[in-house]
Amino acid sequence: MKIVLSWLRESCPTDLSAEDLAELLTRKGAEVESVRRPWEGLSGVIVARVIEVMDHPNSTKLCRSRVDTGAGELELVVGVRNMRAGDLVPLAPPGSRVPALAEPLGRREIRGVVSNGMLCSERELGLADIHEGILILPEDMRPGTDLKAALGLDDAVLDIEVTPNRPDFLSVVGVAREVAAATGVPFTMPATAVAEGSAKAAGAARIAVADAERCPRYLARVIDGVGASTSPLVVQARLTAAGMRPISAIVDATNYVMLELGQPLHAFDLERLAGPAIDVRRARAGERMTTLDGVERALSDDDLLICDADGPVAVAGVMGGASSEVSASTTSILLEAASFERGGVQRTRRRLDLSTEASMRFERGVDPEAPPVAADRVAHLLQTWVGATARRGAIEVGGAPKRRRVTVRPARASALLGYAVSPADARAAFVALGMATSGKDAALEVEVPGYRVDIEREADLIEEIARFRGYDAVPSAVPAVSQPGGVPDGYALVDRVRDALLRAGMREVRQIPFVSAADLTVSGDDPAVPVRNPLAAEEGHLRTALLPGLLRTARRNLARGVRGVSLFEVGTVFRLTPAGDAE
Repeated sequence: MKIVLSWLRESCPTDLSAEDLAELLTRKGAEVESVRRPWEGLSGVIVARVIEVMDHPNSTKLCRSRVDTGAGELELVVGVRNMRAGDLVPLAPPGSRVPALAEPLGRREIRGVVSNGMLCSERELGLADIHEGILILPEDMRPGTDLKAALGLDDAVLDIEVTPNRPDFLSVVGVAREVAAATGVPFTMPATAVAEGSAKAAGAARIAVADAERCPRYLARVIDGVGASTSPLVVQARLTAAGMRPISAIVDATNYVMLELGQPLHAFDLERLAGPAIDVRRARAGERMTTLDGVERALSDDDLLICDADGPVAVAGVMGGASSEVSASTTSILLEAASFERGGVQRTRRRLDLSTEASMRFERGVDPEAPPVAADRVAHLLQTWVGATARRGAIEVGGAPKRRRVTVRPARASALLGYAVSPADARAAFVALGMATSGKDAALEVEVPGYRVDIEREADLIEEIARFRGYDAVPSAVPAVSQPGGVPDGYALVDRVRDALLRAGMREVRQIPFVSAADLTVSGDDPAVPVRNPLAAEEGHLRTALLPGLLRTARRNLARGVRGVSLFEVGTVFRLTPAGDAE
């Protein structure tokens, strides 16, 4: 999971550096593999206003552009003509650097006209993999402004190795909670306030869930006025740094919230949903659908589908379908925020060989309480970015289960960890980690929030106490044993033989215990134990003596020019008893 530092600081305003945060998180069990700075190669690029766009005298494809830098004017040769007079654009003047180029920009002559640097696209700036034209900047910027500072690109990215038992770390807020607990800095959730319209969501579509076990909760919000637009540049930069490709405001909002809150979402074009209806059901025999990657897929009756009145529109928890995909003509969306059973998503993903960011999260476990929060967050972002309107309320089938309540005994924690854990210590750890406690000091009852799907028993809570205090506080001590010391006679004899042979100048070898039929004849052809699935087809038995292996090693040495070898091996041999059993 790639965590953009400025994004994390919106929920937990820590002043620790990226490197200090990496060390802290690693100590707490979230190993940071690396700290990257994606825009380290960006410097000197400024905001400029286009004054005039002119034809190139010696080219029909190129054009000239005169721009205001805030401190004067420059003329450049440009390969595209998507900008107009008055537009704000990113200018890389001579001496500046962009991530897409290894060397600093300079003045150069192009078809007889001198170009003083270049105007940049998103790809050249490292903001997104878009190279269709010059990036047009927001109107609230001023010519001469440093673009890196204006867009907050002095940023670091923490690359965290997320273990299967901590799916909450597959989100910005999950990591922010951990940092807040470790540092004492307050934690705040992202804004989810939505100014709803007068129309109700309930009448927009019918929703039915035929398999409540595989889909215990399905929530949908209806959002109008989304239009064809792009997300803010800061959002595009964060998505790119996190490994996702910016596409449009709608898709970017769902991906942004998935990375932020850990809840996968999917937006359907409401006008392209037949019915409009959503039916969550198992696939039927012979049913097929084309997913968003353009591949037609054969489905099995173990696959859970999201369907409209005409058929499948998504593989639940894995990928949406092409038939209801949002596009530039989309004006209203039905936003899906659901909970899907982990095992079912995993089986479908494996069978279809289709791994996605959504399936990875559902397989590990998603907070069952998150769907309404995530849906509201998307509505809030689209309202802020493009002026969209969310219909009043949501359409929901099912709901979140009751929170688990797990008991932990401080005395048991003390015994397992090797240091004293008082009831106050335990309560302090759980409060810092966002878990409410109740009960008596001898046995605290802890309410486990939905995002901690890994906590199921007392030992899990004791581990949380250890993580909160720090693993370095766990003492190192040799446990007491009741048996007398020393080495048993049989092992002592083997050790003495080995030491004597080594002192005599021989070399010990250790070999795998598999031999061929030819080797068995060398060792006397004793009844041998056959191997059902041997590493090599010709070595299909367990050895009955050590001699064949020693001879092979001696032969290998002689073949390589070693004229004198002195070898021994201490190992186990295997034989069949007269009754046919191995010994």
